[in-house]
Amino acid sequence: MMHLARNPGWRKLDCGFPWFVGALLCTLLFSFPFLTCLYFRADFTDFANEAMAYRYFFCERVRNGESIAIGVGYLLNMLNQCSYWLTRTFLSAASMDLRSHINLFACWTQWIVSLLVFIVYCAAALSKRLDGTQKLLIFFAGLTPVFGFGLTGFVFAQMPDYARLNMALAPAVILLFLVNWSRRQEMLDWWRVILTSLLLGVFAANKITLAAFAPVVMMPLLLASTPSLLSLLIRGIIACLAFAIGFILVHWLAFLGKVSALFDIAPTWLAFVANPGGEPDFWNTLFWTQIKTCNFGILSMLFPIAFIATAILMLRGKPIETTAVVSLAGILLAASFYIYAVIKRPAQTTLYESPQWLLCLTLMLLGMVSKNLGGRILNGCCMISILGVCLMTFPYQSFFLPSQKSKDRADVRYAFFQRTLDLAQGRRIVVIFPNNFYHHEGFYELLLKGAAEFPSWQIEESGMKLIRKYGGDIEFRSEQASVPAIDSPIDPNSILVVLQRSDDEPTNIEKYACASQFASLSGVRREDWKLNGEKPGIVVSASIFYLSPPP
Repeated sequence: MMHLARNPGWRKLDCGFPWFVGALLCTLLFSFPFLTCLYFRADFTDFANEAMAYRYFFCERVRNGESIAIGVGYLLNMLNQCSYWLTRTFLSAASMDLRSHINLFACWTQWIVSLLVFIVYCAAALSKRLDGTQKLLIFFAGLTPVFGFGLTGFVFAQMPDYARLNMALAPAVILLFLVNWSRRQEMLDWWRVILTSLLLGVFAANKITLAAFAPVVMMPLLLASTPSLLSLLIRGIIACLAFAIGFILVHWLAFLGKVSALFDIAPTWLAFVANPGGEPDFWNTLFWTQIKTCNFGILSMLFPIAFIATAILMLRGKPIETTAVVSLAGILLAASFYIYAVIKRPAQTTLYESPQWLLCLTLMLLGMVSKNLGGRILNGCCMISILGVCLMTFPYQSFFLPSQKSKDRADVRYAFFQRTLDLAQGRRIVVIFPNNFYHHEGFYELLLKGAAEFPSWQIEESGMKLIRKYGGDIEFRSEQASVPAIDSPIDPNSILVVLQRSDDEPTNIEKYACASQFASLSGVRREDWKLNGEKPGIVVSASIFYLSPPP
């Protein structure tokens, strides 16, 4: 034992091992939302219905040769191709139903994201460039969005969607920045410039707003060795090219190497970026509710405090470091961009992401001053504040409810779906699904959004093939698709499904002439199903109309 204690190599291992254990424990904490899903046997077709509609069917349609656009999350789509392959490898297409395939697909995606965050945490834990404070900041970057943003953050962490992957990318971005910051006074390393820019392009393929981090992360590298203006321009151009290559590469891999798909989706993608839409009545209700209940306001306020304190600590000495000034300016511009993002797209997901990225920028600021006494005091105060918010506001009594009850809710919706198929016996099923206000996590919604052409609900022939594969002859009618017209006549031999909301006035059966005419036919039977009665607020239900008696 004395020999081991004197061995320098053993001392290094002994020093790094506690951090490795910390990385493992933090990964388990990061995975805790998913582990609760496994424990309660949660059904992802319930609380992640829309995400699964886009992600699972994206993989299937791409493998069928289609070029379909999705607004965000192409890095996740690339990883989803692995999840889809693993699902189909372990389960044959005929061995289990669509519901089982989607649930396994979601689990594989969650495992892959957990593996990615474990790699990031291990890289931080074993890095000789970072001090202990900086490593803790990286751990905080992945865990705070899970445990510090109330029930909303925890539920987002349970969904295998792009927001979940963002939680793994946040510590990765901070790791890249802090490693680059530690090298700011070294000679220029072209390979590091290219690889870092490439990685940032890969990250931005998950959400284009992540591109705002690229100048901040790259600046310490680009300003190395005090370059001339021309040299800085050349470095910037090369970094931009590497970024673009990483960004395009992800999309190319998401479409399994189909180059033409990149050109096919470009118009839709660009139109979505230019006009991403939003949620109605966001500023009157959702904004103020989420700011209070999800701690977005409290945690976001750490940014101006950290910025002012870091600026004072960095700029009080002489001579003033150019890299510090430029990095501070870049961080301030990035923060302004994320505040503007909420104005540009007033929606719950944007309101969740912007405080998350502001938190990342805060942690970057703290990492810049972690090596001096004032900086360590600032770091300690901020980390204690973040930890206190997480511990005092985490919904201990309700965090498990969404996953605990999801299977029961999904069972009801799946039974409703199967009931309509049994009644149809090969006949056409006409589903009146007026708009997204009738969102209810059901299987008809899953098929509609998975088969439609983003961002509309228009279904082309390729989408109809998907619907026929999993549901038979189903015709969706909505206000968000022009064909078929929502109020065109319905064949009496069809099965009619009409979605209703508890606040509908008049009801959709009264509102649409085709539905009222069908419901008034002689001999028509009616069944009513409550699809999300256990959720608070507006209740979505469905009415089934058919002529023949049920089998």
